[in-house]
Amino acid sequence: MYQFKELYTIDFSNVKYYMEIHPIIQKALDFPDYYGCNWDAFYNVINRCNIVLHYAPSVADLDPNYNITDLNMTTAEVKAIRALSYFYLIRTFKDVPFTLNPSIDDFQEYVVPATKHEIILDSLILDLEGCKDYAPLKNPDRKKNTGRVTRNMIYTLLADMYLWKASDYKLPVAAQQEAYRKCIEYCDMVINYKINQYKIDEDAADADARSEEHTSELQSLVVISY
Repeated sequence: MYQFKELYTIDFSNVKYYMEIHPIIQKALDFPDYYGCNWDAFYNVINRCNIVLHYAPSVADLDPNYNITDLNMTTAEVKAIRALSYFYLIRTFKDVPFTLNPSIDDFQEYVVPATKHEIILDSLILDLEGCKDYAPLKNPDRKKNTGRVTRNMIYTLLADMYLWKASDYKLPVAAQQEAYRKCIEYCDMVINYKINQYKIDEDAADADARSEEHTSELQSLVVISY
């Protein structure tokens, strides 16, 4: 048996910016102060990425089967996941706690102050620029081409980050134009790769015979596989 609670009417007619929505909902529904500010899941992912990046080099030193190419691919994939998590956070909350160090013992400082979102964005871009070409362009397993990080996924993320940077009105015009140029550059790289992918596919096989995984690979850049 369902129990229906009282219905509320919330007036958003005077809202001009999306940041004003949460406080209105919080006040109308008497939500707690932390409403709309739960970022636990993102920081859980970020810390796991930091842990992998911390220990991966020592694993490469101990395991001869885990070579430098494997290490670089792991680094690119994990940095992309970490960057995506931080990118969601700064777009939602702007200034947030920012750390690239793992939480691995009880002797660390866990109270991390907020960092300006512009500084975080620049750091993420620099990080991805340094590892982007280590990610695989294509995996032998088609499911990994959408369920795992690829080079084109990182290119797409960089395009989005540069677009976000270019929209910052506080930047000098020259810096905005350069960010727009980088955004277009990465967009073109992904678009051209996808166009070529379709051309190769059309030459190789009947489009009607494509598997679901193959179609997903052609149409997507990254998806959550479950």
